[in-house]
Amino acid sequence: MNFVVEDVFAQIIKGEAPAEIVYEDEVVMAFKDINPKASFHVLIVPKLDGLVTGFDVHAENLDIFGRLFLVAKYVSDLEDLDTYKLHMNVGTVGGQVVPRVHLHQLSSDYAPNLACSAATDLVYYEDDDTIAFSHEKPVCEHHVVIQLKNPEFESGLDVRETNLEEFGNLFWVAKSVSQQLGLDGYKLFMNVAPKETTSHFTCFHLLSPDYKTEL
Repeated sequence: MNFVVEDVFAQIIKGEAPAEIVYEDEVVMAFKDINPKASFHVLIVPKLDGLVTGFDVHAENLDIFGRLFLVAKYVSDLEDLDTYKLHMNVGTVGGQVVPRVHLHQLSSDYAPNLACSAATDLVYYEDDDTIAFSHEKPVCEHHVVIQLKNPEFESGLDVRETNLEEFGNLFWVAKSVSQQLGLDGYKLFMNVAPKETTSHFTCFHLLSPDYKTEL
């Protein structure tokens, strides 16, 4: 997996490169994208070295991946965003350029707006907490919906310090399904909005590399 640039985000985390930081804690930093694709566009980045792509999620770091969702919620509060969109490119085949996990958080004027889907018969993964199934109206070759079954988790706004692993597991399930499908890279997307405007369950989209975006 060859990236075209070095880990410039590491330099920002160490304070060796400039960035407009909007949030920071011991685990994660969020700063504005220098080439924004919406009126508000930040990158949410884990500080821990070694998390290169979404393929690096495993049982021991689910809380770190879940914290990406939590920081997006914190940023939305700081910036008065009622709704927002989250996007991640995974692997160079999936469009990732910088060799460090990073989640794009964009205001709702970012064009792609993927609707959730009712469950279909083609189920790729299921356990007590999570289900992954083929979208009823796919927008690319492989379009999978990953949902948390807990009805208390209606959207990304329901993430808390106490449920980071449950939300982080969305990334692990995406990795597992991508391996079933033989994907060397993929894209992840989530609409985050108040409960009354979303599906009754958290809806995470896994998209094959043929899905085109500006990110």
